[in-house]
Amino acid sequence: MTELAWYDWAVRTELALAVITGVILLFVAAPYGRYERAGWGPTLPATIGWIVMELPAVVLFTAIFFSGDHRFELAPVVLLSLWQVHYLNRTFVFPFRMRAPERRMPVLVMLLGVGFNVLNAYVNARWIGHLGSYRSLWLTDPRFLVGATLFLAGWFGNLHADAILRNLRKPGDGGYAVPRGGLFRWVSAPNYLCHRVDRVGCRHLVDGRSRIRAVHSGQPRAASAATPRLVSRALCGLPLRAEGPHPAPAVERQGGGRPSSTLPPSAAEMVVTRALDPSPSP
Repeated sequence: MTELAWYDWAVRTELALAVITGVILLFVAAPYGRYERAGWGPTLPATIGWIVMELPAVVLFTAIFFSGDHRFELAPVVLLSLWQVHYLNRTFVFPFRMRAPERRMPVLVMLLGVGFNVLNAYVNARWIGHLGSYRSLWLTDPRFLVGATLFLAGWFGNLHADAILRNLRKPGDGGYAVPRGGLFRWVSAPNYLCHRVDRVGCRHLVDGRSRIRAVHSGQPRAASAATPRLVSRALCGLPLRAEGPHPAPAVERQGGGRPSSTLPPSAAEMVVTRALDPSPSP
């Protein structure tokens, strides 16, 4: 199997996994964060699980990128830097700022996250560092500038929303709390919304003129490396996790299904049941 065939298989696999995951999450809430519960096998501290889960996005991505032919070109290095800005925070900063360090994570969830991040690191790093083609002029292209603006706006918005949630209650406080300020004035889960925005920005950052190099005549243009990530996060997992802060107290389906709200939409959109649910996982 040629590398182009392998790459095509990897992209199709990631897209298929996105659809499968989206369907599953319609019926079963991923058992971490606010949905942590027994029955999913052995667990480990959530902080450790989160770091291990995200580590391939930092280490493996870097290794694959620097094995490519474009590893020292300006535009790919800029894209690498933006990727690392996002994932260094997710891997080494966010886990230590989670408000409930005593939380546990099922080993199964961690392993599934590792598997996804290994695949996602290959798809994106190999594209940016080797299979794609990004000239320096791409950095002044309006599509790149729009993508960079969306990415940075989403990234900073996510950090700000998480900071508000972390400081929502004092230690020992319980019950409902309504976050105020920032984007919480307009939406109930800006941490998820902003994460979706930066994913859309990533797609614009790498799409444009990038394509697999013509190894033989008639080689078709490839899909953006960010497309699987965009589908799997922005269209499948994130809306379902964002729905989570809205359930009424003690309303949860049998068997660990997704909670359902008995509040009218206008009220449900303003209810937050805990200070912080970890930001979307990969």
